[in-house]
Amino acid sequence: MFPMTDALAMTENSHSTHDSPERTWKLKQVVFADILNDLHGHFTKLNVRYMPIKGAYLICSGLAEKMKYRRMDDIDILVEKDNFEETGNYLSGLSHVTFLREDWYFEKEYVYKTGKFDCHLEIHSLLNYPARFNLPTENLFTRAHPINGLQMAPCLEDALLIFLCHVLVHIGYELRNAFFDEIALISGQPDFSWKKFWDMANTTGVDQFIGMMVHHYATKTSLEINEPPLSFKTKLAGKFLSKNVYCRLPFFFRKLILEIPFVRDPLSLFLNKYLRSKLK
Repeated sequence: MFPMTDALAMTENSHSTHDSPERTWKLKQVVFADILNDLHGHFTKLNVRYMPIKGAYLICSGLAEKMKYRRMDDIDILVEKDNFEETGNYLSGLSHVTFLREDWYFEKEYVYKTGKFDCHLEIHSLLNYPARFNLPTENLFTRAHPINGLQMAPCLEDALLIFLCHVLVHIGYELRNAFFDEIALISGQPDFSWKKFWDMANTTGVDQFIGMMVHHYATKTSLEINEPPLSFKTKLAGKFLSKNVYCRLPFFFRKLILEIPFVRDPLSLFLNKYLRSKLK
């Protein structure tokens, strides 16, 4: 991640002095909300539909303020494929935006400056390689609803799928303490449907991983959720999610046990990443 400076850095590090993580999170919500409001003006000028995802979604939907704490280091925006290059060219032409890199064909990274704030901004045309999981952008926009003009919000079920698929990407690195809170928050909304969620999860190609994580959540919180059956392999892998076990596992073993067996196409994913590293 690109290091934050000035106010963003202060909000990130303030809990090490006198602010609690909870207060840090409240301050960061204000900072990121201001940046998202600024971005909305640019997307309106472009006349491009866009979808804040992950932490940015929580802020734009008003759900963030219901979370006691969540780590958030950047802003992620999803746009439709036909608008990806146009959006990237427009942002690169702004004096307060610096293009950082484009490691993946579906993601552009920027440093977005507003006043004294530097923010890491990522624009996506796709959430990740289809070899990892299948959540097509066109489907997300079809099921989305407008929040504010061209600003779209994923349906609640998609919001949870995006979150859990993101957990799959990072499961080798970390399993955040706020994991349970985010599942509880999204699935606890009045219009959320577990039946609809499982129907949609079945199309991702990583439904066993999603089922394993939801089962872990349900077990830890003593909730009864109508879950699909898990395979023996999935149940065995799920035992390594225990905090005492997970924290003791080296990074490589976490990936070997909790990530690689669950992605849609491990070989294609490896080749994509290998070829990308060779082209750098």
